[in-house]
Amino acid sequence: MLALITSKQRAVIERLELIAAEDKQAILFAENPGVINLIASQLKARGVETVPFHGGIPIMKRVADKDKRFVAGNATGLLCTKASGRAGYNLPNADYVLFYDRSWTWRIEYQAMRRALRWNRKGQLKVVYFHLPGSIDTYQDQMVAHKRDAMEAGLDWATPELDDEAFLHMDTLLDEFVEDLALLHGREARDHRELLKEAA
Repeated sequence: MLALITSKQRAVIERLELIAAEDKQAILFAENPGVINLIASQLKARGVETVPFHGGIPIMKRVADKDKRFVAGNATGLLCTKASGRAGYNLPNADYVLFYDRSWTWRIEYQAMRRALRWNRKGQLKVVYFHLPGSIDTYQDQMVAHKRDAMEAGLDWATPELDDEAFLHMDTLLDEFVEDLALLHGREARDHRELLKEAA
């Protein structure tokens, strides 16, 4: 039986498949080990070798798999939860860092990204964020951007870069999401809201 996957999961899987076809390597970060396992199984079915790396796998095994199959082997993807893979590992062989979902703070994402930004890396690192329009991804993106901006301005005695940019309330983002859904289904936004209320 085939697992049902979301459009976002499909986009991540297809991107990892393309990276493998380029003979490049990527680190994917996600919050949920279940997402990691699902993506790993989908890629395995497509002939793409990856290494799942999360707390559900004993630490000695996951570190050995990372070293043997991703760092020194043929695996083109290291699929990590942020909790397990964001700190303490040097992975300069990665050409890409992909974020399946966002965090609430810039520090978590920056630590994760730094796994591949080591002194001995060669070539430019490409960082890709997967955002589902109208979802929590959009809200977290602006939250992280504003927190990073405030932190950097505080450290450098500088004017924040996002000082003039509006911070959108979650209600605004949800309204935009419902409007996008209505447009996809050829309905007025108010009619679609009513349908969603009835379904809840």
